[in-house]
Formats: sequence, C-alpha cells, structure tokens
Amino acid sequence: MQEAKTNTNSVLDPVTLDVLARFPTPKNPLLASFSPDGKLGYVTGSDAFVSVVDAEKYQVLRNVEVGSDATKAAAHPNGKILYVQVTKENSVAAIDTSTWQVVKRINIGTSPDTLFVRAR
Repeated sequence: MQEAKTNTNSVLDPVTLDVLARFPTPKNPLLASFSPDGKLGYVTGSDAFVSVVDAEKYQVLRNVEVGSDATKAAAHPNGKILYVQVTKENSVAAIDTSTWQVVKRINIGTSPDTLFVRAR
C-alpha cells in the first residue's frame, strides 16, 4: 500500500492485513510493479527516480534517476530492461537491469498516461 502523505510504502499481510514492513519511496508514490521473477519491486512517484526494492526484505536497494516525474514502470518479460514513463519529459527511459543505467530514451507523444510492455 502506498502512503503518499508520508512518502512510504507499507507491505500488508494478504490474510490479516497487518502491516509487515514500511519503507521509504519516491515523493508522492504512484505505482508499484514487479520484476518477472517477483524478486524486485519498482516504485515510481513524482520524483525523478524509480526505487528498486528487494521484494523479500522490503528494502530499497537503489534509486535510479530517470528524469522529471517518473510515474509508471514495467519490466520486459525477460527482466533485462525496465521501462519507466517520464511524464513531464514525454518520454520513456529504458534501464538496463544489469547496470541500472538508462541506456535509451524513447520520445513519445504529449501527456503520456499508460505504459504497457509485452514480449514479441
């Protein structure tokens, strides 16, 4: 569960709904998604970065800077590239998950709202 006013994510037990852990997130967290193997979580917000989270330990491993207003993230099905929508820059940043570096920027139309990734 994302708590925008405190800039944290809470991990809830799916049965009891007890809070298992809390960890910091980008400013005004918006969305969370996961790596194809479920080991990493990706949290976006209105900051310039995406947080990479260990999905078992609930710890932020790194923050990858992508640009102004990183709002959505989706991993390629092979897990090698993470795509992050950078809304205010009208682009998508492609991040190599072996180096956590932006390797490509894809310019898109104005006011992007949704991001989908599928295998070919």
